[in-house]
Amino acid sequence: MSFNFNALDLSNVEFSSGSSVIPVGDHVATVTGAEMTKTKTGASQIMVTVENADKQSLRKWITIHNPNSADNTRIGRSELKALLVHGGHADPDNIGQHGIESMVGLKVGIRVVEDTYTKDGQQRVGSKLKSFIPPMNADATFNPPKSDGLEASSSSGQDDQTKKVAEDDDEIPF
Repeated sequence: MSFNFNALDLSNVEFSSGSSVIPVGDHVATVTGAEMTKTKTGASQIMVTVENADKQSLRKWITIHNPNSADNTRIGRSELKALLVHGGHADPDNIGQHGIESMVGLKVGIRVVEDTYTKDGQQRVGSKLKSFIPPMNADATFNPPKSDGLEASSSSGQDDQTKKVAEDDDEIPF
């Protein structure tokens, strides 16, 4: 059967409203995938997929063990810890006990930068997930999920202090 352009029907196709890649800037994103992979040189890495509220996504490969480079391993584990801490993982120090799938659903701030690369012999510009940051740094309106333990008690004290300052500011005449 050959293709006939005159019979092309797009009535059941949703149109694209823009790029499917998260643009440059700071964003709040949700981890939608985490998968263990190996590099060609034998390093172990986690391929993390994040998606923002506009359904745009990016991937980041985090090296967690490189038998050829202690520095690469250290840097990768630091990136993983940043993802877990800023994403609000229940036990970021012991991710191995909870499994890689425990990262899926974390809401984390991400810093996306411009990335220049070569594909098919041509120079191209895209986006690259550079780092994981606190979600409140990416979006001041971000409301972190309630947690229990020491973090909740120390942050509630800060909230009370912030409310007191806000109330004091309301009484300043201009």
